[in-house]
Amino acid sequence: MNHKKIIDQLLFRVEINLLRLSLILMIVGPFLFQKSSHAEDYFDPDLLMTDQQGSTEKIDLSQFEKESSLAEGTYLVDVIVNTVWISSEMVKFKVSPHGGKLTAQLNREQLSRWGVNTNSNDALAGLKNGEYVDDLSRVIPGATIRFEQQKLKLNVEIPQIVMKPSVSSQLPAVDKWDDGIPALMFNYMFSGMQSDADLSNRHARMRSLFLSSQGGANWGPWRLRSSITWSQQANSPIFSNRYIARDLKKIKSELTLGETWTQNDILDSINFTGLKLKSSDGMKPDNLRGFAPVISGIASSRAQVSIYQNHNLIYQTSVAAGDFRLTDIPQTMNSGELTVIVREANGNTQQWVQPYTGLPIMQRNGHAEYEFEIGKAIFNSYHKDVQPTFGQGTLIYGLPANTTGYGGFLLSRKYIAMTAGAGVSLGELGAVSIDNTWSHASQPQSSTISGNAWRLKYSKNLLTTGTTIDIYDFRYASRGYISFMDSQTLPVMSSLMGRPVLGALYRNSRRHRNSQQIILRQNFGHWGNMNLSAIHEDYWNSSETDNRFSFGYGLSVSAVSMSINVSVNKNQLTMPGQKKNCEVSFNLSVPLDTFSSNSNSRYGDLSYQAIRDSRGDFSQMASLSGMLNDNWNYEFGQSSSQGQYAMTMLNMGYDGSTGNAQFAYDWSHHQKTASASATGGVVIHPWGVTLAPVLGESIALIRAPGASGVHIVNTHENTDWRGYAVVPSLTNYRYNAINLDPDGLDSHVMLTETGRRVVPTKGAVVVAEYPVRTGRQAIITLHYQRGVVPFGAMVSLATDHNKGNAGIVGENGEVYLSGLTDEGDLKVIWGNEINKQCSTSFKLPHDSGRYLDELTLTCHQHPLSSR
Repeated sequence: MNHKKIIDQLLFRVEINLLRLSLILMIVGPFLFQKSSHAEDYFDPDLLMTDQQGSTEKIDLSQFEKESSLAEGTYLVDVIVNTVWISSEMVKFKVSPHGGKLTAQLNREQLSRWGVNTNSNDALAGLKNGEYVDDLSRVIPGATIRFEQQKLKLNVEIPQIVMKPSVSSQLPAVDKWDDGIPALMFNYMFSGMQSDADLSNRHARMRSLFLSSQGGANWGPWRLRSSITWSQQANSPIFSNRYIARDLKKIKSELTLGETWTQNDILDSINFTGLKLKSSDGMKPDNLRGFAPVISGIASSRAQVSIYQNHNLIYQTSVAAGDFRLTDIPQTMNSGELTVIVREANGNTQQWVQPYTGLPIMQRNGHAEYEFEIGKAIFNSYHKDVQPTFGQGTLIYGLPANTTGYGGFLLSRKYIAMTAGAGVSLGELGAVSIDNTWSHASQPQSSTISGNAWRLKYSKNLLTTGTTIDIYDFRYASRGYISFMDSQTLPVMSSLMGRPVLGALYRNSRRHRNSQQIILRQNFGHWGNMNLSAIHEDYWNSSETDNRFSFGYGLSVSAVSMSINVSVNKNQLTMPGQKKNCEVSFNLSVPLDTFSSNSNSRYGDLSYQAIRDSRGDFSQMASLSGMLNDNWNYEFGQSSSQGQYAMTMLNMGYDGSTGNAQFAYDWSHHQKTASASATGGVVIHPWGVTLAPVLGESIALIRAPGASGVHIVNTHENTDWRGYAVVPSLTNYRYNAINLDPDGLDSHVMLTETGRRVVPTKGAVVVAEYPVRTGRQAIITLHYQRGVVPFGAMVSLATDHNKGNAGIVGENGEVYLSGLTDEGDLKVIWGNEINKQCSTSFKLPHDSGRYLDELTLTCHQHPLSSR
């Protein structure tokens, strides 16, 4: 029989017996526990223990005789508030004089940490620091608390009216945020190509090499980052984006020093070197991020409020009788319809639909986003010497009535710009924002110029018809409006030409005047989806216009997908004398398993693409692509273009735990091209070097020394030969569950725990450590006196004082143990008395080569220390 099956059957048998014990206690317990004025509760173990010879061997069950099997004290428990796991922390317990149960002793600081608004009523507000409450309902009417001793779980139910809005967000407490370990990490990308072409009178060869890397170092909360690129043509490295950053937890913000960018949601984005301080949206609870409508109503009795979007439950809470106002609805989409159902304790039910639409810039009432920068601007390689010092600030603040106000300023020596605007959700009518930017610029020996620019955004989602409309309109309202970049670079260009730029010359130059964009998306359900966009731009002092139009339609029938796309571009500046350029493309993808009754994604997909433009050029490509196994993929195809030879291509790709690689070879009648590329990540940490796929912002280092080849669930990664691996992407400031799959472990290796939860700060390298037990495995039958060791006895190594490597004896004296050395001593305990303990020695067969050894030993009734 397979040894793994033996272990499974033995463990299953032990679990059945433990379940049997639990059921007996629950069913017959009330009749077997005797109560008298002089005796405590008592249960007769003889009912459970009978060996094969009919004699009984009692197990000490005194710990079950009292209703509170735990003594008074402080315990590490899981705190669950309103069904949401909050934290694992130390909680003080005392035995209640009424009923003898353990009751939690809670103080004001704990309740506040768990999301209770400690100023919501007089009783809570009157609690002194350090004062404990043994009856929570005394200070919070309607609150209940239940302690599951066996699971060490503290279940707390608190009415919503006294809760802070953030309690349902599952945002970990700040003291759980992990800055990670000191580490060096970087991503790399290498590519090389060689092309040989036979021209009419000569042979031409071209080669190229390119290398880039992005990464840096971590030390505590500080993050040092930089990018470097090298190419064969430049033959010298180029450094960029060098900065140092950290988060500021107390004010939920981020600080950056070095080269970075400003945001472009209010003012134009600027590359600069200096200081940047901005609020961090990632540090907010999920249900306080972005914009969502406020749900208000009245409940005539205690009620449960449930909110659905697209038939999915997104929010649920309990409210007390009276008015309620829910401000912490999670943002799932920028627009839609919310179905609100209020189920009251008296049996009444209310239901209504609340439509809403938001814009990305909008915030909830009372919540703000800010950004402040000061430094030297970096424009582009043509203006390396133009680096004006500037200061910039923006603020977005949520106002009542589903309104958001925002504004900003930019100050420099010869330039100033100020923006003010507002966004509002109009419910069924959509959402709109409008703002105005005023600019003023001056130059020595030249007149000043001033102007305004208006911007309008509108969005509307019609769920009933599946239609989404976005309108974006930006207009330079006066000839005098000038951007920060133009105000600094145009004077330099003008000085090179020997003439001033500001004043009349600038007012008469060709500049943007209007820019309008509309995007329409339509979902037809089973009949596919359509998207349409149109852009129009015109200019001051010019009749030239720029018009772009695109249309797309896609349809999937079973697993076959197809699409048609049309794009029209009419740019009088870049295409003078040409009316327009129109391009039409058709795409078709057919999975090969469509033609087989056996569905297998590794059969691959057949794809076809055809493109034709208004110049009459026609090109097409057919290809076959798929997976060879879990790591290797392929693509083989052929393309042809009008007036050119057909090109055949073969691509191979590898996607593994330590990086990705691509190999390609293309050939035609007169040209052959070979190329290769590799991407991946490297993490240098206190325990060595670990290779990884491309690294994200925050990562986890898996540390399970000795456990090689272990798969990390829901990833493509496995531990390396030392037991290390990297999870390349985590969510900042949120719980990330990392689980290992123990299947395939060596027979001498066992993971005692396979799950971990980590909470990384931005850019952190956090450690997920898993205890590994190494050694041999055995099933041991323990004889004792004229029978076997009693069922339920604990068996452990004599040297294992923490009983981390222990087993429970089954009904036939069998016990499964792992992590064993070749020889050693065992101690067996089924009671506190000396006659309920025994010991024995074992010696496993030398190099048996078996996955599981089997032994029969005799246990002696005296401790090892006396032998």
